Amino acid sequence: MGKKTLGKTIAGIVSLSSIVVKWFQSLDFFETWDFMAVSHSEFSSAVICAPLVAYSQPLCDDPDQMRQRPTTCLRHVAYARNMKRVVILGRGASGKSTLARRLGEITRLRVIELDKVFWRPGLVATPRSEWVLLQERLVAEPDWIMDGDLGPYDVVEVRLCAADTIIFLDFSLVRCAWRAFRRSPEQADFWRWLLAYRRHYRPMLMQAIATHAPSAEFHLLRSPRALNRFLKTLE
Repeated sequence: MGKKTLGKTIAGIVSLSSIVVKWFQSLDFFETWDFMAVSHSEFSSAVICAPLVAYSQPLCDDPDQMRQRPTTCLRHVAYARNMKRVVILGRGASGKSTLARRLGEITRLRVIELDKVFWRPGLVATPRSEWVLLQERLVAEPDWIMDGDLGPYDVVEVRLCAADTIIFLDFSLVRCAWRAFRRSPEQADFWRWLLAYRRHYRPMLMQAIATHAPSAEFHLLRSPRALNRFLKTLE
């Protein structure tokens, strides 16, 4: 095989690899920066530290744009003391309840696991109108941490309007699916929601956050490593 042929073969393999990587990314198989030309420290600090109001018009998922934004954040310790009404969102099995418990230990805030409030015996959903009223009673309390993302059943606007802090666990499909598989058997509705989350439910949530919580502190955490770094800033 000549040098030119070998060079073309290598170039073809590299090109094909790039296409495969982009395809996997589009399917949400792995955390975003696994294949992004941006350092973890640059990307995660920009996302963790910037308040929603800084990039809500429009919301941006492009790391190349995000790393151009201010990344200096020195207010976390004081901020943990001022955190009073926290909403935690994210795909199923992303670890929302675990995070809520950890935040409760750090902040001493009451933790409300919405799955236990919303679902009735036999996994019967609370009617939408009742869910709105129930959330209104819950958010009327002076301080709380609410974890839960109920997908098509939710009326997330109620708690977003009352929140001073929003934490979005934006973990990959593979990670969440593996956790869900290990955790317990799930119904078909759960798996459909899990698979459609990135393309369907996530954009709606991001828009709802921008609309109903424009002044809330917004933390978009895209891997367990980013989550651990965030928690360490609050301890």
